[in-house]
Amino acid sequence: MKQWYVLQVRTGEETKIKDYIKRDLPEVDVLAPLRLMKERKDGIWKERLMIVFQGYVFVKSIMTPEMYYKLSGIPGVITILRH
Repeated sequence: MKQWYVLQVRTGEETKIKDYIKRDLPEVDVLAPLRLMKERKDGIWKERLMIVFQGYVFVKSIMTPEMYYKLSGIPGVITILRH
């Protein structure tokens, strides 16, 4: 049965790691939630998509020892957190 796990990753590399997992591990469901935020710069308001949980990527998988080492071996992944 698949369960949710959290990958602690280097801040700013969430999207890159999510794309890597989608491409190389299609059996894993991956989520890096984005939110549309308003940002003011030089007096001008702009809308921008920003990561909700900076430094974290959520994965849903059956965590076998092989899967653990595949996920923890991805460049930019610091650790795998579990419940």
